Amino acid sequence: MGLAKIIMRIFASAACMAFSLQPVSCPLRAQDVVYWEESACESLEKGEIDEAQRILQEALEINPDNLNALLYLGIALYYKNDLENAATKFAKVEREVDRIIGASRPFGDTVEFTELGMERRAEQLFSKKRRGLLYFCRGLSMKEAGDWKNAEKKFKEALKQKYDEKAVRLHLFDISVKKQDLKAAAEQLSNLKKMREESEISVFLGGYLMYREGDSAGALASFQKLAPTNSAAKNNMALIYYNGGDYSKARQIWEEILSENPEAKEAQINIGRASFHLGETEKAQEFFSQAGIKTPPEKASPQKLSLTYDHLLKELIFDLMCKVK
Repeated sequence: MGLAKIIMRIFASAACMAFSLQPVSCPLRAQDVVYWEESACESLEKGEIDEAQRILQEALEINPDNLNALLYLGIALYYKNDLENAATKFAKVEREVDRIIGASRPFGDTVEFTELGMERRAEQLFSKKRRGLLYFCRGLSMKEAGDWKNAEKKFKEALKQKYDEKAVRLHLFDISVKKQDLKAAAEQLSNLKKMREESEISVFLGGYLMYREGDSAGALASFQKLAPTNSAAKNNMALIYYNGGDYSKARQIWEEILSENPEAKEAQINIGRASFHLGETEKAQEFFSQAGIKTPPEKASPQKLSLTYDHLLKELIFDLMCKVK
């Protein structure tokens, strides 16, 4: 055996032990780990977050350095809105992955790892798709913390690793809007259109950008295309009319939304606001009371309300890659 292969075997054995696995038992233990991780991942896909967290915590009790389990646990915590702990898990995984990748570079490839039963770990942690998911998660955490600059960097890294382009570009669009950089937001919208010339997302975001750029008529036309089946687009139409002073038209649309969904609290509040501006204070108060708002209408009915695309962000799901490819 050549010197390079001997060194590689020594390095691989040390790495195996570093993950609390003795070299001779690595293949067997790795199979057990696959089962735990895939079971947890499938639970996440089904929305069974507590069950996924239980499985992952059991796996991590046996091997605290299981990076895939840590990544999934971070995602479970993110789903539960435990954003600080989720961010901690994502950061730890990234540090360890960077360390492993950096340590393996002098040896050229991962062939010797696969011979020692670490094939799955090499594939999952060194694959572009898995690293893309990791960078996407890091970007989300940084964005939630208001760290736009570093979040943008992580999302761009996720793009380089071929992670879900639509999801990444939507978050890059959101960061650009939050930074008040409408030109950069338009660039992200253009890239989304390249994926599919006209989609519901591109039409919706196009309408939002047109309004922000002062083209209310163009924005209304865009949202009108989606309104028959998209309540968020219909709501933005009402907001445009409201901001333009056409309170009757705005209220009419919100009443339609409320009739379609009696639980639409924001529509109730906005009907109250429009009613206040139409001089119908008692009706405004009635709708505020129904929505549980104790603030007087005159203090909770601004002249302008912001359009939104938040539902697009909430509809995104993680590409969890549960199965070993």
